Amino acid sequence: MDKFEGNFRQLSICDVSAIRQNVLAFTAADWEAESWRQEKFEAHRDTQTIELVYTKDFRYEPPAKRDKYAELNCDELLAPMVEAISDYYTGDGFVARALFVRLKAHGAIPIHVDAGYPLMNARRIHTAITSNDQVVFTVGGEPRVMKEGELWEINNARPHHVVNQGDQSRVHLIIDWVPTRIPQSP
Repeated sequence: MDKFEGNFRQLSICDVSAIRQNVLAFTAADWEAESWRQEKFEAHRDTQTIELVYTKDFRYEPPAKRDKYAELNCDELLAPMVEAISDYYTGDGFVARALFVRLKAHGAIPIHVDAGYPLMNARRIHTAITSNDQVVFTVGGEPRVMKEGELWEINNARPHHVVNQGDQSRVHLIIDWVPTRIPQSP
């Protein structure tokens, strides 16, 4: 799958108030339950993760729905966002991974480039669930402040990083959308 030419591509805007309400109800134990990502990847040391659809080996199928997926009734909760993504890509795909990622106040995700077949052959969609104007997401040297509810595909094949200079943590929902048909090169 070819990545698009730009750094960011806005897909849609969705009401995330119900998702935000659930995220704000997470306990410290919820956020601390999965720490392997922060331990394995230096870039994620200032983050905490709650997995919804995820496999540690990054396989695509079958998408592995985690305990929080059922607990939060994500089929219904995430439906507007998944529908907006599906509409944008004309229904040609599925959610391979979905997770909440919290970046601590005054934290950063250092510059890095995603690698490997699973990440390079998925559309990486970021949606701010909680944020502030001091969170700057930079891709390919282009900075952007993502507003709550905006769905952005990032070109994760380019160098990217995030800085949160605010006093509040920010939470993004990250969805990896995988096309069911990967176009063949000419």
